[in-house]
Amino acid sequence: MTVKTEKLRKCNDKAKNKNFSLLEEGSAPVVLIDGFNQFSSFLQSPFFRKTHEENHVFRGQENGMWQLRSSLDRIVINDFLEQRNKQLENFRKFVRGRIINIENYEKTDNELWAVGQHFALKTPLLDWTRSIYVALFFAFSTNDGKTKEYRTIYALNREKIEKLFPENSPQERAKLERILTFFEPVRDDYGRLVNQSGLFTVQNMDGDLEKHIVSLIASKLESYSRGREEEKVKKLLPYFYKIYFRDTERKNYILQLQTMNIHHGSLFPDVLGASEYCNLLMQDQLERKLEKEKKSEIYQAVRKVLAHKRASSPQLKNKLKPVGLLTSMIVKIIEENSVEAYMNKIVSGIIELLTKNQWPKEFHEEIVDSIKTIISEKTEKYEKYKVGW
Repeated sequence: MTVKTEKLRKCNDKAKNKNFSLLEEGSAPVVLIDGFNQFSSFLQSPFFRKTHEENHVFRGQENGMWQLRSSLDRIVINDFLEQRNKQLENFRKFVRGRIINIENYEKTDNELWAVGQHFALKTPLLDWTRSIYVALFFAFSTNDGKTKEYRTIYALNREKIEKLFPENSPQERAKLERILTFFEPVRDDYGRLVNQSGLFTVQNMDGDLEKHIVSLIASKLESYSRGREEEKVKKLLPYFYKIYFRDTERKNYILQLQTMNIHHGSLFPDVLGASEYCNLLMQDQLERKLEKEKKSEIYQAVRKVLAHKRASSPQLKNKLKPVGLLTSMIVKIIEENSVEAYMNKIVSGIIELLTKNQWPKEFHEEIVDSIKTIISEKTEKYEKYKVGW
């Protein structure tokens, strides 16, 4: 477990009260949201309603442990600006004749970068949106089978940050632009930017932009470096923060977004978007089928364990009720909790049920161990089906 993950888990109690904290020095304030209902409450909170009236932009990332870096910066080891220029010149050269009216995009470097971003070119651009729901979609849209505990959304107050470095002071504005610039393309021939309420930031310095942005803001805040954690959080929040979400809640978030018509088909108004949406619908259908089969197999296996223990123990055989209802209650506990994140909760729930149903304490450990083995085997079996999704 990384230090960052361990610190994030310690934020759970604060998250229940929607309090922000700092995971490490130089990072943005973070809050951990526990489910879509709490997310909805957060959006209705005075804090969010007040800050959202200003010019906030949001970025969703599928892995909460990822740094805030452009695709180009993630692969360049050194000489970032030099490599960035080479990448753009190569793209300018090799894309000729392959895009209609390319001269319309060559008026500025950033316009050409935006075209490259659309076609999967490694660029210094980061995608942002004015809609926190669209950012939520991008945080949860990918389900690649890789282990990740948290997804995240960054929230950046563009208006307030730009006021710290006003345009009428070229020297001050240059401090901001040494790190990043905001960019909204003039053209949107593919329709995605409009549908996604999208814009870009251009990364002008290598490294984790989160730390660069925090340092930049802090340089303008009086006595920031000498403040305690609570004071630093309070000063940074109007400018920059991030929200963490549990990966185990992915299906619920995607379902809620689909009811709001936020999905691949609406955000990507082209053939690729339609294809991705069809893939998502098929994946969801297959996943529901697999979950149903997995639940059935766990039910049968747990029932077999309980029935065998009851039948083989004279002291239990004539005293306990049939095991069907108890099995259903145990399976419900398993279903409601993520196996990896909440195994302790599952175990305590099973022991509580066994106790309430008058199963002697000396049998608890053996039964729990058998059920844990069942859960592990069935989870591993069905996760194999998802590889490649």
